[in-house]
This record gives sequence, C-alpha cells and structure tokens, in this order.
Amino acid sequence: MGSKIRKTGIEPVGDIPWGTHLCQFYQTKEDMLEILVPYFKAGLENNEFCLWITPESLSERDAQKALRRVVPGLDRFLRTGQVEIIPHNQWSLKGGPFSPQALVNAWVDKLVRALANGYDGIRVTADRVWLEKADWRAFAFYEEEIEASIHKYPIIALCTYSLDKCDKYKALEIVDVIKTHQSSLVKRNGEWELVSGTERKHDGSDLWDLEEKLHALFESTTDGVVFVDVEGNITGLNRTAVCLYGYDDEEELVGQNLFDLVAGEDQTKVMDKIRGTFEEGRNGSTECMLLARDGKKFSAELGAALLCERSGKPTGFVVITRDITERKQAEETLRETEKHYHLLAENMTDVVWTMDMNLQPTYLSPSVMRLLGYDVDEARTRMITEALTPASREMAMTAIARVLSMESTGRQDLFKSQNLELEMEMKRKDGYTVWTSTSMSFICGPDGRPAEIRGIVRDITERKRAEELFTILSSNSPVGIYIVRDGKFELVNPRVLKFTGYTEDELMGTDCLRLVVPEDRDAVRENAVKMLKNERFSPYEYRYVGKDGKTRWAMEKVTSIQYRGETAVLGNFMDVTERRQAEEALRESERRYRLLAENVKDVIWTMDLNLKPTYLSPSIMRVLGYSVEEGMEHMMDGILSPRSRDVVMKAIAKALASAGKDQKELFRLRNLKLEIEMKRKDGSTVWTDTTMSFICDSHDQPVEILGVVRDITERKHADEQLQQSFKKLERAMEGTIQAITLTVETRDRYTAGHQRRVTQLACAIGREMGLASDQIDGIRVAGLLHDIGKVYVPTEILSKPGQLNEIEFAMIKTHPQVAYDILNTIEFPWPVSKIVLQHHERLNGSGYRSGLQGEEILLEARILSVADVVEAMSSHRPYRLALGIDEALAEVSQNRGVLYDADVVDACSAVFSERGFVFNSVS
Repeated sequence: MGSKIRKTGIEPVGDIPWGTHLCQFYQTKEDMLEILVPYFKAGLENNEFCLWITPESLSERDAQKALRRVVPGLDRFLRTGQVEIIPHNQWSLKGGPFSPQALVNAWVDKLVRALANGYDGIRVTADRVWLEKADWRAFAFYEEEIEASIHKYPIIALCTYSLDKCDKYKALEIVDVIKTHQSSLVKRNGEWELVSGTERKHDGSDLWDLEEKLHALFESTTDGVVFVDVEGNITGLNRTAVCLYGYDDEEELVGQNLFDLVAGEDQTKVMDKIRGTFEEGRNGSTECMLLARDGKKFSAELGAALLCERSGKPTGFVVITRDITERKQAEETLRETEKHYHLLAENMTDVVWTMDMNLQPTYLSPSVMRLLGYDVDEARTRMITEALTPASREMAMTAIARVLSMESTGRQDLFKSQNLELEMEMKRKDGYTVWTSTSMSFICGPDGRPAEIRGIVRDITERKRAEELFTILSSNSPVGIYIVRDGKFELVNPRVLKFTGYTEDELMGTDCLRLVVPEDRDAVRENAVKMLKNERFSPYEYRYVGKDGKTRWAMEKVTSIQYRGETAVLGNFMDVTERRQAEEALRESERRYRLLAENVKDVIWTMDLNLKPTYLSPSIMRVLGYSVEEGMEHMMDGILSPRSRDVVMKAIAKALASAGKDQKELFRLRNLKLEIEMKRKDGSTVWTDTTMSFICDSHDQPVEILGVVRDITERKHADEQLQQSFKKLERAMEGTIQAITLTVETRDRYTAGHQRRVTQLACAIGREMGLASDQIDGIRVAGLLHDIGKVYVPTEILSKPGQLNEIEFAMIKTHPQVAYDILNTIEFPWPVSKIVLQHHERLNGSGYRSGLQGEEILLEARILSVADVVEAMSSHRPYRLALGIDEALAEVSQNRGVLYDADVVDACSAVFSERGFVFNSVS
C-alpha cells in the first residue's frame, strides 16, 4: 500500500490519513462540484480507486463532464475501471428497503477489489438526498458503523448533504450527521471552512449556530418537536406537537412536565431513555404510549438529543415525537395475517416451502405429509435428493441456474419478476410417483441479489392422467373435441386449434360462444340445451369465426359429463365449410350450367372414359343439324371424320397415359385444344375449335371428359384470305423496295449493289448480336433504302473521280435528311426513316447531320453505319481503288468505342473471322 497520508485536493482540508470520514453541506450543485472535482482528481493521481455515487440533481453524464475539465485522461481511467460513477438509485437503496449492513458490505467489497487490482485504496463520495426514503435509524447506525470502522481500512469517505433538503431531515438526524463525521465542510461568505466533528474538542459554536438555524425549520416538520429543560419541563414545542397531544395552543403545554404526558406503564422506560441521553450522550428512540388532552392513549416513538450551551453545559433536551398508531395497527394486522397464514399453511392441501440459495429447505408446511408421506423433518433432508425424480431434479436445477445466470448481466432487479412454473414427478415415501405443479419465485435481499427461493407444490396426478387419456383419444382425432365448464373452455384438442386458428392459451378459460357468429348464438344455445336434455339427437350446424376473421361452418354435438367433480359439457364438432361451400357452389353451378348450356352457341358435351357420350347441349342442332339424341348416337362414328377421330383418340390416350406418372393434377388443370373437322347432318364440312378437359373424382382420378365445340369455319376461311392478302402485301412491298434500290443504283454505276451488300453485312451483324428476327427485318429494309437520299445529289458529283470540294461534300451530306423526308411518309412497322437518318452519325458526335452521341443513336443505325463503312472501304470508288476487307476491319477496330459501337464492331469482326462471311455477288 502507498503512503498513509493522502492528498485530498481540497484546500481547507489538505493532507489526511486513510480512514478519514468527511461530510460537506452544499447549497447548489456548483458548490458540490467545487469540492468533489478536485477531490477525485487528487484520488486518480494518487493511484486510488474512485467511486462517485451521484445525487438525483446530478446526472452521470454531468459528473463526467465536470471531471473531464480537470482530468484530460478521464476516458482512460473510465476504461481501466479506476473510476466509477453510479447514480444514487442504483447504489444506496437498490429499489428495496434500506440496509446498513448491505452498504457496509458494499464498501468492503469495493475495497477488496480495488486492492486486488493494485490500487492503494478507495476514495468515495455519496449524497444523502435519498434519506427521506430510508429508515433513519438504520442509516444512523450505518454512519456510526462507517465512523467506527473506517479507520481500519485504506478508505477516504466524503458524504454530501444538500442544505435545500434540510427541511426534509429531522432534528436528531442533523445532529447525528455532524456527530458521525470527523470534519464537515461548510461555505461561509463564499469561502469553504472546515468544522471539526467527532475528533475535536470544541466550544460547540458551529454546532450551536447550525442548531439555531435549523430550529425554524422544525415548525414545518411532520414530527412533533418538544424542547424540555433538564427537569423535563416543556419550554417550547412546534405546532405539530401541539396538535399531536390534542391541545389548541402552545401556551397550554409550556411549563407542563413531559413525563406527565406519558402513560403510567411507560413512564419509567421513557425516564431511563432520557437519563441515558443525559448521562452518556446517547441518542436514540423508544416506543411508548402517550396521553392526549382527552385522556386517550396513542402509540408514539420518542427520540431525545441533549442540548448544550456553547460552554458544553447541558441545558435540556430536544424530544422528537412521532405518532406510530397507524404503524402499530399495521403491525397488528400483519401479525394477524401471519397467524392466518400459518393456519392456512398447516391445513392447506398444497405444500408451501422455502429454501436458501444452497438449496437447503428453511420451511415446509405440514401438508407435505399428505402429499409425499414424509413428516416435515424427513422432507427437509430428502426434498431434493429423494423426493424428486432424477429428470425432475435436473429440470429444476436447470431452471434455477438459468434465472441465477442473470446476475452476471447486472440486471438483478429482474429476479423479482421471475416466476418458474414447472410440472415435475415426485416420489412418495411409499415409492409411488405423483405429478406436481410447482411454482417458484425468488426473494431478494437488500442488495437486490436472490437470498431465498419460495415455492408452492400442488398434486396434479389426476389432472395429468385425465390429460394423458384426453391426449391419447383426441390428438389424432379428425373431430374437434372440447370440454366446457360454466361456459368456458377447459380442454381443447389439436383439431379445435386447427379449425379455429387459435392457440391453446388463447382459448382456455374464454367464453366458448365468442367463436360463434352473433346471429347464430341463440340458435346454438337452444340446440345445445335440447341435446343436453335428450330432446334433440341430430347434429346442428352454425357459423363460427376463426382467428383470421373468416367465417366458417361447423357441425356439432354435445353431451353432459362429470369433469373434475363438476358438471361439464363435452362437445365435438367438425368443420363443414368446404361441404357447405361445395353444396352452394354446386347449386349455383348447376343453375348457371343449365342456363349456359341451353343458350350458348357452342356445343357442350361430356363422355365417359369409354368414349360414350353422357350429355350434349341443345346447341348441336344449330352447329351440326343433329338433334341431341342423334348427336349422342353418332358422336364418334358419324360426326367426326376418320382423320379427326384419330386426332382426338391420340390426344385422349396421351393425356390418360400421364396418370401413371403421378401427375394427377394434370387432369384437373390441363385443357386439350384441337382444331378438327366435323360433318354436318347435310354432309357439309364444319371446322371446329374443340377444347377437352378431364373431370376427376375425389381421389384425383379422371372419370369423365368435358368438351366444348365452337364453329370456326368462317374464321378459318378469313384466316386463309388474310394470309393470302398479307403475302401479297409483302411481295408488293419487297418489289417496291427493290425498285427504289435499283433506281438509286442506276444513277451511280460505281456504287451499284452497295445498298444490298451493306444490307447483307448489317443483317449478319444483327444475327451475331442475337437480335430478334423482327428487328433484323427492320435493319434489312433500312439497309436497302439507306442511300435513297442520293437521288437529290447530281450524278456528276456521285461519279466524280477526284476529291470533292466543300460545296459538293455538303450536298452529299444532305442525303440522309432527304431519305428521311421521303421514307417518313411511308408507314413501316419499323423506325426505318430514323435508322436511315442516323446512319452517318458517330459515337463521339462527329457524324452528320445532327451530331448525335452514344445511346442517342439507334442500335440499328449504329449497325448500319459499321456495315456501310466496311462495304465502302472494301469496294472500288471513282476517286480510289478498293482498300480491301482487312483495312476496312482495321478502320472500324481502331475507332471501336470512339466512332463506332464496340459491340457492333466486335460482332462485325466475328462474322468475318468466325462465320466466314463474304459479300454475295449482286447482279
């Protein structure tokens, strides 16, 4: 350990030894911090563990902020744990009754840990604002314990008291504060002064002044304050004391002897207490009976403290009187309650027990004899080892350990809310096994830690047997089974839960009729009563609402039973929603089917799997000229042509063959659509669109074929005519395009075939890029027409063998716009005019006529531009010889991604290098 003399950091105090116990009276939070901040700074610098218990007026964050201003490395101290800042409500009271021993133990525990971590000792502070919540007598004992024992340990303690809260303290308490500290810090005229306490010989002036200042506060205290001289005569008292004794005015009591106000049986005890205070200076309190003015007695607690002059000569006493009538009544009520409790515990059938945290029983109710056959003493020694089966013992130990593990989380307040509900097997003394329901909870000590376990054990053997029987009978039942007592669910099987969607916990103990649709409740109640009276024997049906809010149908029967010694109702019900819906759907379907079949133009038919017709709609007369009877007779051999019959037979056989491949659902969903020829009664032929489906039984096996026949003769003729017209239009358009292409090429003999060769390459590139065939058709048309605008350019310029001048080249550059103006008047199924307009645009915007860039240029135009460049460079021109394919491909590759689309260039290279593309000769 380091030096015994420690620096306090507080100027009026200076250096002090270990074991010093100080206190500080402060007016404001700033006053408090003015002392505590340097106090803890010195402790951190002196290798001391620092513990700051903050008052309600100072948050943990504000305390850190204040300390950080003078301790730059505070975060390091916080991380290493050399300083802890804890709110008062998490330290002093711990949410429970005040325990001085627990607090003393806490100090010692902190000290042991600090020394183990290499610190010289601990430096602590705590505020006493919470005194109003504590038992002062216990706290006074605690301060005395600290004062008496602190000198033994390397501890420095500084207790803080708010002067603003002094009106909440009682006279004896303030006196005890000063007496139980070695020195006190008080601020006078803006300067801190050190006032000696227990260790000084003083003239009493400081304490006298403080008493005088506090005297005025006693008038507002809730306790009676009486001042008496050394003879016991009353010299003054506050208003509370006047009212307490039943008088109207203070003057009526002044001069009376205090002992005359004490009941005769307690006068000696009170005199002894006052004498002890006078002779030994011991403060304390005693309970006695006092006399009111009307002669009635009331219970009170008297406390006395000696008053002295500045010279130390005793002048009298201050006696604090507290009416404890209500408390005494409460204690009497508690005793009566405890008597009833013991009477109950000794006669109840359940077993009540408690055990300590070492799992040693501390109490067992006598009812353990009825449950297990052991007397109380035997059960105490065998409760854990023999009374519990191994499996149950492991279950209990695991559950307790799981709860106790929460202690490591620091959330010890959770113990109060932990109740363990366990069903365990226990062995009786005679060897038989009983099932018990055991409820356990934890009783916590003042420090918030579990100190005891309390439990109630109930014999549930009969219930378990009934539940096991019920489970065996009902767990696999397709019927919902339940037991109702007093209109509430007592038992339900899994099928009930499945039907309703509720969990067992959500149904147990609830009104059974709440599931029934309100409009059906009276009928259900009436039918159930009739069935219980044997006035009705057939099941009744009603609507109920599941957890999902949907309304369903139930069919139910009920009977009266005895359950746990009382009359109850056993019910069983089945969900018949699907049956009701199916019946309703069938009725509606039949109605609509008849209406449809009788008025529809299509022919509806059914046949069995032997291909024998079972139904024909009357519309067969309109479509085929047969009556219903004639149609059913000639369906397969007279109405269907031999070729159509073969088509139908093969389609049905193929579908039926799939039945052996576990494709049952196929028969429910698959429709067979066939276009077949049928013969009318007059011998003419009719084209029909026939749709066939399979009707399946409840096992998803096909049992019947349903067909719908529609006359599509006119549509077939129209389709044929439309196909012919379309082909004519295609041929006409192709001819027109070829004519326009030839017109352009006849004006420029050097570029004859250029448009068609460009088209060949552009289409090959599009196929390489995976474009759709329709998109490639658009490229083909645009390629054949892309130079149509050159009809506007004079032939002399087109055929000029030398370099074009600026004006001539400007005229050439107009041909995309001219082509656009011509082609835009024609309604193509592709954007031909825009493709042609953009085929001289370049990715970097250097093309013409609009200077488009990147994605602004249509993909088809980007393809056409690459094909146009490659074909032009590889062909002869009036002003130069052909440069060849290799140089053309080098040009587009060199400008890949700059002038030309990278994907298009890659595809172009691929069609030559990988696909072996060559230009076809053009005649």
